[in-house]
Amino acid sequence: MTKPHGKPDARAIAREADALDRRLATLPEAAMRRGVVREVLESRSPAAVCALASHVLQRAPVSGPLRDSLREAVLANLLDAHALSYERLQEIYAAAVQHELDDVRELLRSRPVPELQERAQRLPVEIAEIPLGRRRSLAKGEDRFLLERLALDPDPLVIRHLLRNPRFVETDVLKLASARPAPASTLQEIAQSERWSPRPRVRLALARNPTCPGELALQLIGTLALPDLRTLARDPDLPPATARAVAAEVGRRTGGA
Repeated sequence: MTKPHGKPDARAIAREADALDRRLATLPEAAMRRGVVREVLESRSPAAVCALASHVLQRAPVSGPLRDSLREAVLANLLDAHALSYERLQEIYAAAVQHELDDVRELLRSRPVPELQERAQRLPVEIAEIPLGRRRSLAKGEDRFLLERLALDPDPLVIRHLLRNPRFVETDVLKLASARPAPASTLQEIAQSERWSPRPRVRLALARNPTCPGELALQLIGTLALPDLRTLARDPDLPPATARAVAAEVGRRTGGA
């Protein structure tokens, strides 16, 4: 997938991206799609990995039920602290510098710092005293008063049940997605919800939440409509890495206008 002297072959990169799009479209779970892309990122030369990542970041968003699964899987693997080894990421970063692929270099520079730990939300006393198994069951129930309080629960399964509960409406989800601070697991559950993740207002609320994990924010940016991106660009509370990614995405879609 490279020309002599290690220079990536753009046509070969595009063909591989197309082949990966077709392959990922057959896989029903995000974890499976990430695994396939991880194998590619581990087996190709650093220069080829950079070229593939840059191609995916620069191309027009892919539509369809899975949106741009390849972009999401590439971002997840390059930003997840447990996906690729530190040594491998160093090689990819060096290749990005060598081949002047600034989008990939900036992406790797935006990786979240491990020591920045989020603050856990506190449950109301009357909810905290309920055993976890019971809270998970109650999240499937009909009591609106109780559901609103369970939304503060940091347990991912409680949140998953709430998001599937027909009595939990978009206003509730937007409040949950906008909470500051919010557990990363809660924001991830919303982003992975088949019911709520396709909704533009929910994706925007997640992306503009300053406690949104960098990996998730960068995935969401590529799925937002241009007006929402411009709204996001005016938000003074965005983390610097997210703000840079928003500006780059707006520039890519408008040709720098």
